[in-house]
Amino acid sequence: MKGKAIIFMAILTGVLSSIILYEAYFVYDALGELGLLGIFFSALLSNLTVVGRDMFVPLFLPLTTLFHPLLLGVAAGWGGAVGLITTYYWGRGIAEAVKKEDDSDPVSDWIRRHGLKAIFLVAATPLPDTPIVLLAGSSRLPLMRLLVVEGVGKTVWYTFCALLG
Repeated sequence: MKGKAIIFMAILTGVLSSIILYEAYFVYDALGELGLLGIFFSALLSNLTVVGRDMFVPLFLPLTTLFHPLLLGVAAGWGGAVGLITTYYWGRGIAEAVKKEDDSDPVSDWIRRHGLKAIFLVAATPLPDTPIVLLAGSSRLPLMRLLVVEGVGKTVWYTFCALLG
């Protein structure tokens, strides 16, 4: 039952953040006027949605002429990393829902050994990070480690994107 509640809350968070991001970006254009803080919140909200990861890019690209690429990368990267909490808890909820008596799982063992390297590789490239973050959540990889590695990886990726402008 606890696993189903976690999955429900993760889905609800994704839906609500999609609605908020749509309203703030397309209806009121509020996030674009906030500069770096708007980039942080739009990256956070778009990563909370799980499926609309790069919905904030139309806001991000025009600011490349106004801000240093590293500042844009940091704002977007850490906003995106914090937004991945939803996906992480989806993975935890799925693991709780399908919990087995036997706790030895080769995928979980692999994630514990190589997960942080794989997460960084996926975060620092345009590859989708949803599957690896789901696995990290289901394997109960520590959330703070995941956030730090995702934040650094996404900062690298978005800084590179801002340099290309």
